[in-house]
Amino acid sequence: MLKKNLLTLALAATATGISSTASAYSLVYSPTVEYGETEVELYAQRISDDNPVIDGTQQYVIEFGKGVTPNLFLEVKVEIEKKPNQSRETEAVAIEGIYQLTEQGEYSWDVGLLAEVEYSTQQDELKEIEFGPILATEIGSNMTFTTNLIAEYEKAEKKIEGSVNAQLKWRLSQSFEPAIEVYADEYSKSMGPVVMGKIKTESAKFGYQLGWLFGLNDETADNTLKMMVEYEF
Repeated sequence: MLKKNLLTLALAATATGISSTASAYSLVYSPTVEYGETEVELYAQRISDDNPVIDGTQQYVIEFGKGVTPNLFLEVKVEIEKKPNQSRETEAVAIEGIYQLTEQGEYSWDVGLLAEVEYSTQQDELKEIEFGPILATEIGSNMTFTTNLIAEYEKAEKKIEGSVNAQLKWRLSQSFEPAIEVYADEYSKSMGPVVMGKIKTESAKFGYQLGWLFGLNDETADNTLKMMVEYEF
């Protein structure tokens, strides 16, 4: 019953006023931490919309992270944006942490906590703080449902907003896992198909994601194409 209720909550976020995490980074986080692992990641997305002010906007996130303890993964991120007819500019830097609260598979739900502090390089001040639980559960023999329920404090608006991001993933193979993702906030709501996977070598792992998110209301970009590649060692 709990699984059904949370799945319904995440999908219903597309039709309600629940708020979403940073629009420059449309990823659903896992609560599982890999101790000792070092990760270098590049995320990119491109927006297409009827509005020429945002049509063609490109956003990038460069990330370096490490599992510093069996339960804590820390990341440093740099966010870059290219608006239409403008050059690329660094918008923000952030420090992010994921803390694993339960052992994987110990309970019906794996639980972790996400926290992030973001600093605006344009305004030279604190931009926002995010904090909240990460939940994941197995459905059947080859599906995983993950949701991030995040509270976000935006300094400019001096208010706290809620956030629901969710993913339903089919574990067909380690190198190919299709999924459906949902992102929703007070203003924008989107969902769409994503494919992801990891390829292992003797000394490292290479991960990828490729997805298309389409807007579900007038406040959301019509289409967002997103891509992520990562190197783990």
